[in-house]
Amino acid sequence: MKPNMTGANCPGQEQQDCLTITAARAGGWDFIHLLQAISATAW
Repeated sequence: MKPNMTGANCPGQEQQDCLTITAARAGGWDFIHLLQAISATAW
């Protein structure tokens, strides 16, 4: 995972999500669901 996988939470950068989150949203997931899915695959 890229270390900069963050949501757009800085003022003025509301439309600058990383590509991982953009792809998750296209699949119907929000940031929280994406993090839950990633953590569920932890070893």
